[in-house]
Parts: sequence; structure tokens; C-alpha cells
Amino acid sequence: MSTTEEFEETSQTSLSKVVLDLRKSLLEDYQCPPLPPDVHPVLPTLTASQRLSLQHFIAWSKSRGTVAAYRLHAEVLQKASDVEILTLYQARKLATELTGLESIMADMCPASCIAYTGVHETLEFCPFLQDGKNKCGEAQYKDKLKPSAKNKPCAQVMILPIVPTIKALFANKESSRLMRARDSILQQTCILLLLPWEQELTQTLVILQYIVCIIQIWGCFRSHVI
Repeated sequence: MSTTEEFEETSQTSLSKVVLDLRKSLLEDYQCPPLPPDVHPVLPTLTASQRLSLQHFIAWSKSRGTVAAYRLHAEVLQKASDVEILTLYQARKLATELTGLESIMADMCPASCIAYTGVHETLEFCPFLQDGKNKCGEAQYKDKLKPSAKNKPCAQVMILPIVPTIKALFANKESSRLMRARDSILQQTCILLLLPWEQELTQTLVILQYIVCIIQIWGCFRSHVI
């Protein structure tokens, strides 16, 4: 049995039931394809308005612009190109339909300690211990102006569902290759770190190979957002 096979077998048997149950819960019945796709997914034909709107939407998202910024820049772009630019709602809806990714907004602590999901879902105050001593205590909701008003979260975070995100990554030719390269390099790194120092490889050599692996990972992903 090779070192890689031994590592995979050890990692599988050492995983706790909690981790295995969590993986099953998150991934459901999804199985990663054995090989990357040969071609990119075939997308429906877009109109000039849809194509330019998506380009504007992507640029706006990367720049972390405001809603007002999207609208104002869209007006300038529409006037300059004489092509209708979709509203922010329409652009988001189109992006969701094309990618199959629909974001979820989750309440979070204003201090970024936790998200109110999972075991924290029913809480109304942040339980996180700062410096291991003092509880954060930030409220989940803003103070109500009227007793009958609905709860409004102090802060929210956008979350992409796990399974649709993984499916999208492995359905794309380039991102699928990068994901597999990262997995392979990380496995090699873990194997190197698990090797006993008594073997022929010296501690210095292992550390150098570990650094090389990290550099390779960075090389794979420096021009991609995965």
C-alpha cells in the first residue's frame, strides 16, 4: 500500500462520527465526478442587455458597491451604450438562474463573532467569549420602535449553500482542475507532515517541501476566486 493510500485510509478511520454525520448532512448524496469535464457548461444564449447587465453586476459585486452605486452606474452605462441595463433585482435573478446558486442571508453578531445558525439559531445575544473570559453579549436584533414591529437583525452575512457551490465548482472545466490540484497538493503536504523524523527525509527537507506545496496552492488560485 502506498503512502497516499495509507494516509487516506488513516484519515477515513480517524474521522469522528460527528464529522462524518456533518459531511453527510452537508453533501447529502452528492458524489464528486471522477474526472474534470472536457468542456465548459453550455449556457443559454444571452441578449446584449443580459450580457452587459451581468458584466456590470459582476464589476459592481467585486467593487463592493452600494445599491445606489449600481443604479447610478447603470444609468451612465445605459446612456453610453444605448443598451438597457437590468435592475439589480433582475441581474441577481438572472445570475441565480444561470449558476444555480441562490444566496442565503443569515443573521450574525455585529462584531463578527458568530452567525445565528446551527446551535446558535435560537439565541438573541452573542455567547462568544472574548479573550476566553468576557462574553460578547451583542444583541442579534435592533431595538424596536414599537412592540408590534418585526425583529430587524443588527448585521447579516451572505451564505452560499454548500452542495450547489461544490457542484458549480466541479461542473466548470477550469475550477474543477484547480480544486483537484489543491486537494492533491494538500494531501501531499499532510503526508509530509505525518512522516517520522527518523526517516531519510530531514526536518528541513520536509519543511521546504511543505513551503513548496503552499506556493503551488497559491499559484493555482492567485488569479481565481474559489
